[in-house]
Amino acid sequence: MADRIVESKYESMISALNNFATNIRTKAGEMQSLANICQSALGEGDEGAMQIHRKISECVSKYNDAAGEAISIAQKMQTELDNQRREREVWNSDGTD
Repeated sequence: MADRIVESKYESMISALNNFATNIRTKAGEMQSLANICQSALGEGDEGAMQIHRKISECVSKYNDAAGEAISIAQKMQTELDNQRREREVWNSDGTD
């Protein structure tokens, strides 16, 4: 049976997607924290600060969505990889189990 996927490439991509998601969530959280600090420093009545805070919150939400999508793709790739490994085990077994 020929391998349908190159396992090392899948493993590398899964790792990269998970790292991307972790980094994005970390940086987005930092950005949101800094926006909160700025809004607090400028006061709740500062219209400009409120608008900036709202925009940053929207961006953070989109970044978190992208991170979630990356994790979803990584999970699907892991499932494909696991399925291929099980399939290969079946084909390579001698049937004496």
